[in-house]
Amino acid sequence: MKAKAILILLVWALICLTSCAVPLKNYKPANPEESSIISTLITFEEAFNKVDSKAILSIMTDNARIMYGREKKMATKDEYAKILPERFKEVGPISHSNPKIKINGDIATVSTSLESSRGSLPILYKLKKLGDKWLILATEY
Repeated sequence: MKAKAILILLVWALICLTSCAVPLKNYKPANPEESSIISTLITFEEAFNKVDSKAILSIMTDNARIMYGREKKMATKDEYAKILPERFKEVGPISHSNPKIKINGDIATVSTSLESSRGSLPILYKLKKLGDKWLILATEY
């Protein structure tokens, strides 16, 4: 009986440790490129939570395509700029966790979990390296 209880506790601890969310700020980049990519996403998260449209737009490529809303509509960077005030109100504060990064030349994809007042949503960011910066090229979920 005692062995069974210990086994259950060990399994529970293992599940907890492997499924716990890792916030962006706690992510350990494997290399400088990953560090720069995570920095861009942290900037996005912080700017969204500060209701700072200018900062968000500064980390997007000029031809960015951003998915938004339950209907999964797509917006250009200029269209997104116009609806950002509405998005701030609808979504509220956000956070990302458990990023998984793949880099292929000057394009990176980051799959992560986006948490907001609406719940948790798996989201994919596509970033493009321009000069020494990684900028958001597209999002989808």
